[in-house]
Amino acid sequence: MSMIGSWVFSTLIQSSFGIAPDEWNSIFKWFYRGQYAKGVDGAGLGLYLASLIFQKQGGYILVDSKPGKYTTFSMFLQNCKK
Repeated sequence: MSMIGSWVFSTLIQSSFGIAPDEWNSIFKWFYRGQYAKGVDGAGLGLYLASLIFQKQGGYILVDSKPGKYTTFSMFLQNCKK
């Protein structure tokens, strides 16, 4: 975990099949399964629930990915500690 101003953030880098840029806005939708996720176990709920939890706490998740190489999720929450 790191801090930027009043934000605490953590980055998760996954070496995998990646996510196509045209899907970045869709991957946080309920039951969405990306084109590269076909045939991989899952229900399409994980990113939806993670995004929902972060939004309820005033945070957000950013995605960066290169198909066939990696996916990076950067998760931000406001630091309430004064």
